[in-house]
Amino acid sequence: MREKRVMLLFLIATAGLFFTKTATPAQTNVKQKVEVTTTQRVAFAPDGMIQIKDSYGEVRIEGWDQPDVELTVTKATQKEYAPRDQARERAKLEKIKVTATQGDDGSLLISTMFLSRHPLRPLQGKTNLNLTYRIKVPRQSHLSIKHDVGAVAVIHVIGDIKVTNRIGEVTLKLPESEQYAIDAKAKIGDVTSDFNGESERQLLIGAKLESYRRRSHQLYLRVGIGEIAINKLPQ
Repeated sequence: MREKRVMLLFLIATAGLFFTKTATPAQTNVKQKVEVTTTQRVAFAPDGMIQIKDSYGEVRIEGWDQPDVELTVTKATQKEYAPRDQARERAKLEKIKVTATQGDDGSLLISTMFLSRHPLRPLQGKTNLNLTYRIKVPRQSHLSIKHDVGAVAVIHVIGDIKVTNRIGEVTLKLPESEQYAIDAKAKIGDVTSDFNGESERQLLIGAKLESYRRRSHQLYLRVGIGEIAINKLPQ
């Protein structure tokens, strides 16, 4: 009887080892998205100019009380890949360069270089890409943003702001205690604001909002296809 029990336990253990060995290859072949994240920090004086050029995807800029700019960029594939192909896709992501360069005048330029910049193929190298920028800046910074496709959000920045976006959304969340001169227009889309505008027009397929105030922060916002929203941030 004891020999039968020993034999039964041996068969169970052998079967478990077999299933473990057969399950391992299946687990290692699970497809997943490839992602690369980088973070850099640059000393930056308040009240300086920050330019963001050729960005794509999602840009989120938030004002903080540090005398630095912190730039976190996440590049990821939209498709999922088996482990044998992930190194190849990671190498492609790493070829997309997002750099922060300081000028002699104290300004900061954040630019993005893609695999292809052919003028007749603007989306080449972007169709399988999710690109996210998380940028923290001194609150009193001035911003000039040239965005391609996606969403741009600026939160709690007290300075002049210029944003152009070819396709997508522009959202500003600004302190309600500040004054703003607004020049916002969507060629195809809508413009909304929590701040009063002296001139607000609904165009045939777009919208425009203008509000001129002396001694105020300048907001220049343009969207080709999409929406612009200017919201008050409670003090």
